[in-house]
Amino acid sequence: MNEKIVISTIYSYEPVISGAIKLGATRLILLKDSVSLQEQDEAIRKVNEALVSYVKIETISTAVYDLFKVAADTVELIDSFSPKSEIFLNISAGRKTKSLGLMFAGYARSQRIKRIVYITKENQEVITLPNLPFNISEKQKKVLFLFNGAKPEKMKDVYKSANISRATLFLMLKEFKKKGYMEEDGTISVAGRIALL
Repeated sequence: MNEKIVISTIYSYEPVISGAIKLGATRLILLKDSVSLQEQDEAIRKVNEALVSYVKIETISTAVYDLFKVAADTVELIDSFSPKSEIFLNISAGRKTKSLGLMFAGYARSQRIKRIVYITKENQEVITLPNLPFNISEKQKKVLFLFNGAKPEKMKDVYKSANISRATLFLMLKEFKKKGYMEEDGTISVAGRIALL
């Protein structure tokens, strides 16, 4: 039987427990804030109390407001699992920034993710969210990577290094800005950094 892994944000316990049960989790990984909060610790205790006999539960600390750090930590986690594992992301509980970081990690590894879900508070209904891959070609990744850290001094160096025409480069840059991968000033955005994961 393939392992069913649910990676979940945590702040309140109800959507985490419902998600683990409804998705048939055999392993539950809780993304906890790096700064411990009493409410979150209590929710983790209640999840453990309810599910420890049925599900292997782990807790991983990560950033709260750093979208890139949450996404990078989650991508690293996803990459560590067997390719046969079924991976679900539950973004229901926790701060919005952490939930978004978890969802963006799913986009960065969309081919590995079975479902991204949100569990409603009122009736614990599972809502499946779109799993939208970043869809960046290798050439686009190469160009975006050249802007990672600092804007290159000469565009000529970029299109020669990427082995594309000048016109193609400027079309790519326009598309990157439109999709939010690049800021108007030509620096790479958080979304662009996540797309490179």
